[in-house]
Amino acid sequence: MLPHDKEGKIGPKKVLPDKIEVLEPNERPNPKVPFSEKFLTPEEKAKMDREIELAKMALNKKLLDAQEQMQDMRIHGYGTEGTATNM
Repeated sequence: MLPHDKEGKIGPKKVLPDKIEVLEPNERPNPKVPFSEKFLTPEEKAKMDREIELAKMALNKKLLDAQEQMQDMRIHGYGTEGTATNM
């Protein structure tokens, strides 16, 4: 093992301990009932993809509506404080 090197060129930058303790691994009990990851059927995946696309379209519509509303507020003279400036 190389000695400590502050620059990390010819040895570890981090000071390593002189004593290392090796622990035995924990025993994990086997599951009583085997299980596996659930994969989607092609039909389920297609349905989920459609739902995601519909949700994206709804969010985009809300974003466009909010942008139009902000543009209308600017056109009608509303300032950043939310009050009309041309009254």
